[in-house]
Amino acid sequence: MNADNILKTCLWVVLFFISTIGVSAQESTITLQKCLESAVAGYPLAKNINLIDESGNLLIKNIQSNNYPKLSIYGQYTVQSEVTSLPIAVPGMTVPELDKNQYRIVGEISQSIYDGGIVRHQKEITTQRKYADIESVNVELAKVKERVSQLYFSILFLDAQTLLTKNLIKDLDKAFQKSEAAYKNGVLLKSSVDVIRAEIINAGQRLIELNSDRKTLLSSLAMLTGHTLDENTLFEIPSVPDISDKLKRAELSIFHHQLTSLSGQKGLIISNNLPKVNLFFQSGYGLPGLNMLKADPSSWYIAGIRLSYSLNNIYNIKRDMAINTIARQMVNTQQESFELNTSLQLLKITNELNKLKELIAKDQEIIELRNNIAGSALSQFENGVLTGSDYLHELIKADNARQLLIMHQVQLLQSYYNHKLTTGQL
Repeated sequence: MNADNILKTCLWVVLFFISTIGVSAQESTITLQKCLESAVAGYPLAKNINLIDESGNLLIKNIQSNNYPKLSIYGQYTVQSEVTSLPIAVPGMTVPELDKNQYRIVGEISQSIYDGGIVRHQKEITTQRKYADIESVNVELAKVKERVSQLYFSILFLDAQTLLTKNLIKDLDKAFQKSEAAYKNGVLLKSSVDVIRAEIINAGQRLIELNSDRKTLLSSLAMLTGHTLDENTLFEIPSVPDISDKLKRAELSIFHHQLTSLSGQKGLIISNNLPKVNLFFQSGYGLPGLNMLKADPSSWYIAGIRLSYSLNNIYNIKRDMAINTIARQMVNTQQESFELNTSLQLLKITNELNKLKELIAKDQEIIELRNNIAGSALSQFENGVLTGSDYLHELIKADNARQLLIMHQVQLLQSYYNHKLTTGQL
């Protein structure tokens, strides 16, 4: 086992020991993972994921309907200044004169057989936009995870401080009892007893502050997670995770879907400038019918294949392509900036991890020395060599060293999870 793994194991053991001292069977336990999952699932914005998906699917179905047969009906009534007529007289035949008031009603059904890929590209664009919108929600949910993680580790730190403060009060109570006995025996002055008593009160004040701060954090965490949390809730120490710099951030997925959508838009630009082919069937009734020389109203039909090609977009296609290229370059630039900033964040966290590991190693050395000094000071105090103030000075230094170790240990564990949050692996 390498040194880093040994440090991870020791960190987890120490923190787990702190979290479980004095825990009764009636106390409930909650984990970081459970808090993260509950906060994400219960966050109001999370509902938008299903709504975005449902809305996107409906839009895709609307686009898909462009492949279905289309039915149209139209009618018209016209008054004309002139109608078709034969300029010559045909012997033995009477050519009917067309009415200048004409009308017709026509129904047409058509089926596209080639649209240049318009429907396919529109579906692709809509699908990619849907996925990008979903990932935008996931970006916001990642921020919720950060808040939950911050609250969770803050509570762990307060719990550790509370336990150490209670242990300090126990040591002070022992010293107080011995000092009081020594005072009664005339060995110590009453001022030495009062100094210890005052420090016990100070430690009690610290407990009040810690409990108040914990309640505030519990309220915030309960609101985010939906769990019932109180002073009896035990916060389980998460294990030290393995970390890597591989990014799995939702922002990267957004960039990917944006680029894919732009590829679809490029294809749509091309498709809009391709010819279209469809089958059609027309049927109508009016005056005149297809036979222009027949003066009576008649019904008729036409069936065939239609080729259409619009030149309206040909003037803008180069500019549209240029705009699409610029948009792709902008997305690529945004992605590069995001990856750079994220790499800087990871570098900072990695340096923080290394710093905390070194500090913890020094903390352990300092605690061993401070405990020895405090033990020696206690012996000297009991023998009347040191005053109560001198003994308290060394005892508080030993307590401060332990407090500093716990702070660094919690910060180290939190930094591991900050790394996972930054890479999107949590």
